[in-house]
Amino acid sequence: MSDEHIAPPPQHDPTLDPDVALHAAARRLEQEYGDVADETTIERALHDSHQEVAEGASVETFLPLLAERNIREQLQDAAEAERTES
Repeated sequence: MSDEHIAPPPQHDPTLDPDVALHAAARRLEQEYGDVADETTIERALHDSHQEVAEGASVETFLPLLAERNIREQLQDAAEAERTES
């Protein structure tokens, strides 16, 4: 039997690592909404949101994206509230 047909073991893809994705999302959101919240606060909120959407999820691929969307909406609301108060 030849080893030619045996696929190599899958390598870790950092683009699929939720922590990497959430950190990148925090940096993006901080650039957009840094006047509303700092990167540490945003990253903490992203991790909390990720945990929330992960509960009961059968597919985890897009959970960081869903968490980012949730937090982006919250930051947009906070930015809008700040604008109306001024």
